[in-house]
Amino acid sequence: MASSDPVTDLQDEATCSICLEYFRDPVSVECGHSFCRPCISEAWRGVYTNFSCPQCRKTSKWKKLRPNRELASVVEISMRIGAQGQEAAARKSELCTRHGEALKLYCEEDQIKVCAICRESGDHRYHSVLPADEVTQEYKRKLQSRLEPLRKELTKAQEAKSAEERKISSLTEKVRMEKQKCVKELAQLRQMLSDREHAVFARLEETEKRIALTGQGNVKKFSEKISSLTQLITEIEQKSRQPAKEFLKDVNKILSRSNYVTFQHPDPASPRKKCSLLAGPKDWMKNHRVSITVDPLTAHVQLNLSRDKRTMKYVEDALFFQDNPERFNGKPCALARQGFFHGAHYWEVEVGGGVYWTVGAARESVRRKGVFKIKPSAGIWAIGLLGLYHDEYWAFTSQDTPLVPNESPSTIGVFLDFDKGQISFYNAESMETLFIFNDCFTEKIYPFFCVGAVGTELRI
Repeated sequence: MASSDPVTDLQDEATCSICLEYFRDPVSVECGHSFCRPCISEAWRGVYTNFSCPQCRKTSKWKKLRPNRELASVVEISMRIGAQGQEAAARKSELCTRHGEALKLYCEEDQIKVCAICRESGDHRYHSVLPADEVTQEYKRKLQSRLEPLRKELTKAQEAKSAEERKISSLTEKVRMEKQKCVKELAQLRQMLSDREHAVFARLEETEKRIALTGQGNVKKFSEKISSLTQLITEIEQKSRQPAKEFLKDVNKILSRSNYVTFQHPDPASPRKKCSLLAGPKDWMKNHRVSITVDPLTAHVQLNLSRDKRTMKYVEDALFFQDNPERFNGKPCALARQGFFHGAHYWEVEVGGGVYWTVGAARESVRRKGVFKIKPSAGIWAIGLLGLYHDEYWAFTSQDTPLVPNESPSTIGVFLDFDKGQISFYNAESMETLFIFNDCFTEKIYPFFCVGAVGTELRI
């Protein structure tokens, strides 16, 4: 049913049924209904066939949008009519509804605009009435005076918001980095515990094998002794039952055999001495012992050497030494004066009760400046102790190998067989093998030392 107001009907016809606003670039679809081009394009986004009319739901196979220029003209006319209506309404709103006069005065008590006739009426006769234009200008000045303080408060609020956002971002980043650090440290701890577990179980399995081997050997010896004693007892009993004419025959041999029979129980306190799967070097290795001293030209400035150049300590305050190409400056390391290019050589290093030390050998061209890794690939073959919290012995291979010695060594024996390309490490007291490196040596090899904590001392 049509509205009683033709202007309203015209505006309705000029309105898009999708956005409910005046048509923008109106187009018609195949069924004849019209829509804004942007509205129908958005409605059909992602549709490639069977395009449905949003108004009547009729579908078409093809996406045909025909410009509706007549409707565009109607929209323009409707907009002009609407604008004129708004202007008329505005002009009408400036007239007094009771007297039809212009509202040029302002009643301060009632805070409304009035005409000249209203001023003389009983409602406003005794009120303060001023020209509306003057009141308008006064209120505009008051509003303008409020803008600057409000803008300053807005700036402060925006700056506070930005500062809070930066603070949140900074704290969030710190938490993220802390989480990453925790994840990394926990992963390293899990790996360390896993390596430790494998090393401990390997040691226990080796101990179990030693116990089994030692026990089986002792059982075999017991069995042989029992068999020998049983046979001897049987012979004595048989000899005792023989008649007198046969008794004296060979009796002295039996007595002689029985006089020297003793039973020696295997020593239970030292099964490792009876059977050791980790046999140490032979005595002849120690016959290759060499006398070595620390080369002061290679010693890091935080290594304090004794007068005989056989003891080195780590000190926190760097000593004054002139730098030279031979001196280590990245790690507290040093080399011996003596180097070896062939043959077999053995030396010992007292490690005492230190908490951080490294002992081994290095090639002559080893890196001495800056940071480097103690690895065979870097020309260093060594083992060491990291004992800040509890003793952890390591062989510094390409991927560090944990060591589980039977007892904490106080002296490390190092045996270099240059021609075989082998460097072996031992507990010099028990001669337990700690680790063996196998490599190919192509240049002179020097004894290598590293002391990394106050209170640690190495002595050759």
